[in-house]
Amino acid sequence: MKLRLVALVALAFAAPLYAGTCNTTIPPSNPDGIYIGRTDDTVTDTRTGLMWKRCEEGRSGSQCMGGVRATHTWAEALARAEASSFAGYTDWRLPSIKELVSLVELCRTYPAINDSMFPNTSSSSVWSGSPNALSSLHAWGMDFSVGYDDEFHDRNSLHGVRLVRDVQ
Repeated sequence: MKLRLVALVALAFAAPLYAGTCNTTIPPSNPDGIYIGRTDDTVTDTRTGLMWKRCEEGRSGSQCMGGVRATHTWAEALARAEASSFAGYTDWRLPSIKELVSLVELCRTYPAINDSMFPNTSSSSVWSGSPNALSSLHAWGMDFSVGYDDEFHDRNSLHGVRLVRDVQ
C-alpha cells in the first residue's frame, strides 16, 4: 500500500514535467513549420488554410498570459464568435469539430496542442460549432487535455472558446 502511495505521489509530481512536451516515440503531427505565427496574435495553418486566434477567448498577448480564460454556454460562444472583430477581421466563427481535430498534437498531452503556436492553452474543453445531430441538447467539443472529441457536451455547460476564420 505504501509503495502504491509513493508511486502515485511521484507520478503526480512528474506529470507537469511531461506536460506540453512531445513524446519522442511519436512524431509531431503539427510541427511549428506548418504554422505561420503573425504579429496580430493570429496563427495560420498552411495545410488547412485556416487562421486561428492564438489565444483562447479571455486571454491575450503573444504568450496568452494576459486576462483569464473565459467560458461560455454554446449559444454564448456562437454569439461571441459572431460579434468578434479581433485583429480587424469580422468573420470569426466557432470551428467545426473536424477543424478542432486538426489542431490536436498527437505527441503531446496536457495540453494536446502545439504549445509554441498556441501557448498557455488550457487542458480542458472548448466548443465547436458542430451541433450533435442526434440531440438538440448537445454539441461537439474538444478536450485538449488529451485531444478527445466529444459530441455530448451539454449546450448549457460552460466551456472555452477558440476562434477560427477561413483565410481569404
